[in-house]
Amino acid sequence: MMDRKNIDLFNEYTALIFARLYETFPLDQHFDPFKELGINEAEYQMCDKPLPREVQVFYATITWLNQTGYIAGDGSEPWYFVGRLTAKGLEAMKAVPASIDCSEPIGEKLLEAVKDGSTEAGKNLVAKLLTAAFQHFL
Repeated sequence: MMDRKNIDLFNEYTALIFARLYETFPLDQHFDPFKELGINEAEYQMCDKPLPREVQVFYATITWLNQTGYIAGDGSEPWYFVGRLTAKGLEAMKAVPASIDCSEPIGEKLLEAVKDGSTEAGKNLVAKLLTAAFQHFL
């Protein structure tokens, strides 16, 4: 299996995180990278085995989304995060970027893509979402 680029993992994980937070808004959600990725955490407890890159990227994605204001929550317990969408994140999810051919908010399209298991569609929507969000602030 070919190693995937961090940016591809970031987009995939952002799609998963945003979809769940959008669907359950305004309730807090608990994210455990090991469970989200189907990795046995016990293999990495009390040993010198380095954490899988995917777990590190997942947690870094949540941290980045939190630090940039798209989500808010608490990641004080190592490798776990409890949070929700912020107003900024919710507005981004309700946006209908011109680059998407429909009138449905991006949050609904993202939720649909994640439920259908389409990581590629989810990654593409996240890329469009973040591009539109960054252009809004320029």
